Amino acid sequence: MTPKENYKYELERGQKFEQHVAKLFRENLNVELDFFIGKKEQLKGETHQGIEIKFDDKMKDTGNLYIECAEKSHPALPGYFPGGIYRDDNTWLYAIGDYDTVYLFGKEVLQNVVNDFRGVETPTSQGFLIPVTRAEALCIQKL
Repeated sequence: MTPKENYKYELERGQKFEQHVAKLFRENLNVELDFFIGKKEQLKGETHQGIEIKFDDKMKDTGNLYIECAEKSHPALPGYFPGGIYRDDNTWLYAIGDYDTVYLFGKEVLQNVVNDFRGVETPTSQGFLIPVTRAEALCIQKL
């Protein structure tokens, strides 16, 4: 798979998961999510309500949630820029998980515990891992 094909594949997977989470919000919290559309609008955030949605398909295998703090668009680029919980947008709530379980965290809570957990770096991302057992205690709600 070429990088362009992989990007398209991952984008479609993410969008499908966003729709799943939107359904959970509608059915469990009576909240209708309104997504920003297009790259320019998404600089404001993911939803008009300030909710960022992350699909962590490795959660079941690792027993951890990966919380992103910084990112870069290509591995060859020098340095990272603030992303994830440090992205400057309207986000105040993070919804992260998989199709069986979604955890809701306050953005500030995640920023306050970043140094309490093991840091991880990939070629395009920096973040930390929260064990699912700790996520249960830190989250606002589990869907």
